[in-house]
Amino acid sequence: MPEEDRSLVWKCGCGKTKLKLKGEPFLVANCCCHSCVAAARFLDEKHSSVKDHTSGLIDGLAPFSFFKPNQVELDTELSPELFGCVKVGPKGKPQRQYVKCCGTQFGSAMSACWGLNRNAVFEQDGETKFVPAATPVNIMKKYAFNPEDIPEPSSNMMPFGDMFKVMSIMMNPFGPSVDKAVLQKVTADPTSAEEVPVTWE
Repeated sequence: MPEEDRSLVWKCGCGKTKLKLKGEPFLVANCCCHSCVAAARFLDEKHSSVKDHTSGLIDGLAPFSFFKPNQVELDTELSPELFGCVKVGPKGKPQRQYVKCCGTQFGSAMSACWGLNRNAVFEQDGETKFVPAATPVNIMKKYAFNPEDIPEPSSNMMPFGDMFKVMSIMMNPFGPSVDKAVLQKVTADPTSAEEVPVTWE
């Protein structure tokens, strides 16, 4: 099946929040940076007693999948009240969203793309976990809590090819964009952001 014809599903641990995904993500990666890992740890600890919580970590790293705006469709009725968000440190941006129903880390919806928690991406049947064709690169290694423990493939920042791919989408004024009304539905009130403590400075 051609990659663009493949149907995937993003769903939270309890199944109340769902997205339809058309085609494979244009980029998958595991982020090693302090901020992404600390935020995922914070949410895992906060929701440790929730039975259906889906973690935002794989082997201690934050697994993301990036989709273009025209690849994503809301599959359940959503509103800002259903989402919470966290910021890293008092000056951090409240950009990491999670769903309140089960605490599953959502990711971030931006105007030019969706960055979603890959642990919550499934095949169309909603039961089979999505597995990338190629092994995801462990990016931002230089900012990891323990850089020497990060397995290969890894990159101190982001491989040039991946960076070019992301920037060509983010900076393209003629490319598709996420509808503002949709962005509002999946973005929590930033004033309600919970603060993840900075412990590495």
